[in-house]
Amino acid sequence: MRRGDVLVVFDIRRYEAATLQLAEMAAEQGAEVVLLTDPWLSPIAHHARFRFAAQIQVPSAWDSTTALMVLVETLLAAVQQINWDQTQERMTRLEGLYERASLFRRGGKG
Repeated sequence: MRRGDVLVVFDIRRYEAATLQLAEMAAEQGAEVVLLTDPWLSPIAHHARFRFAAQIQVPSAWDSTTALMVLVETLLAAVQQINWDQTQERMTRLEGLYERASLFRRGGKG
């Protein structure tokens, strides 16, 4: 990791020490850290240039990552729109690789 790189980190409560260490190392190397976390804020927030906190509590025994996924989809759409020429080129290459490797079925029929 170096200056100009971006590390996107997901860290919700019961925060992982190894994830914190990775974020610290990335920041030390000059990479930008983007954190997606919960309302209580992961310790990684100290090292992140951008922090997105979302509600994870739901009426069950497990936390939900649904709100975080909405944030991810929103960020992807924004980056795609800002860098469409580069994004379109990458998408075209990926689609060609997927077709060549027969990774996905076409037409949505199962």
